[in-house]
Amino acid sequence: MTAPIMLKFKQFSIRNFKSIDQISLDFNNLTCIVGMNGAGKSTILQALDFTSQLMVGRIDEWLEQRGWNISQLTNQNLKSKAKNSFIRIQMVLEWSFQENPKDVRELVWDAEFDVRRLKCRDESLTVNGEVIFASTGLDFSVSGTPNPTEILWDYTGSMLSSMTESWFDQHRFLKKIREALLGISSLELLSPAILKKSSRSPVGRIGISGENLASFIHGLTKSQQEDLVHNLRIFYPNLSRINTKKKVGGWIILGFEEQFKNQKTISDSVHINDGLLRILAVLAQQKHGSPTLLLLDEIENGINQEIMGKLVEFLSSSGIQALITTHSPLLLNYLSDEQAVESVYFTYRTDTGSLNLKKFFEVIDHPEILDFAGPGEVYANTDLKHLADKCRLLDMENSEPKK
Repeated sequence: MTAPIMLKFKQFSIRNFKSIDQISLDFNNLTCIVGMNGAGKSTILQALDFTSQLMVGRIDEWLEQRGWNISQLTNQNLKSKAKNSFIRIQMVLEWSFQENPKDVRELVWDAEFDVRRLKCRDESLTVNGEVIFASTGLDFSVSGTPNPTEILWDYTGSMLSSMTESWFDQHRFLKKIREALLGISSLELLSPAILKKSSRSPVGRIGISGENLASFIHGLTKSQQEDLVHNLRIFYPNLSRINTKKKVGGWIILGFEEQFKNQKTISDSVHINDGLLRILAVLAQQKHGSPTLLLLDEIENGINQEIMGKLVEFLSSSGIQALITTHSPLLLNYLSDEQAVESVYFTYRTDTGSLNLKKFFEVIDHPEILDFAGPGEVYANTDLKHLADKCRLLDMENSEPKK
């Protein structure tokens, strides 16, 4: 049974981020990005992680963590330097109230990020078409207040990143959009070598490469750890327990207890298979605060095909939306036809080298093949280079003025 999602990401649009000129995609419970190597699938995950970071602030730290400089944030294919100084973002969400699910509000957050100043110059939130918040970077206004408030403090990212919890308690829609964007959790660079490392710093979330997995699990409550083991046993039935032990110097290591008939085995994370650790990281990240959207890059790596279907089912019905990139026809085969048509996007490079995307099953030559073949089979038998050429031709036709 699919868990109800009371706050849902509906659509994301971004302009002038890295190799992106302008893209827009619609979200489902599980959204998949496919395409050839180098087409820019991971860039879409990075764009969403960047959007989340705007609500944290500290953009300079985020850039340093990724090893990027400011000039790498924007699309260098754009000829206009003026256009190249701003990143424009729009996020559309639906919020339904638990006490009355038919009462649905559409939240639209727009922001224009000034790359030179590392802050949002223009920013707004509309609810069902009504502007309830607007900021120019110099002042801001909130519905219900007569005059704009001058911004006399410095910040990076969104202006909302600088506001206190007590302020948000008075503005529930602004609090909700902030929580939604902060809840975007990226595991786009998961590395088995890093997942296996011990750690000692108390953390609120797992790093994008899997850093601090042991510390994160150590910080979970007993009931959260038990729930984590329960979910992990869906994939690895022999697992009976996960232990965390604090060693000399405060280092924390992960231990895994497995039961085989009458024999019990205990192993630390160094000796655990990569697939189990990757799934553990995905499941554990769902225990982070109030997660809203998981970002996963090529999640199939290191995962046996026998449990791929369980993973797709779990991600589709967990109650937390997920956006994944994949090269795996097998993974796509576990999607329903309806899921595949609505949720699989194909990325490609335009004639100028920018990233673009279209719904995969809307641009293939013979979408009717889905009537007798699985989504993964259709993908495996599609010439992706030909499809990219077709998408570029469609772009050219759509850009021509209509007579």
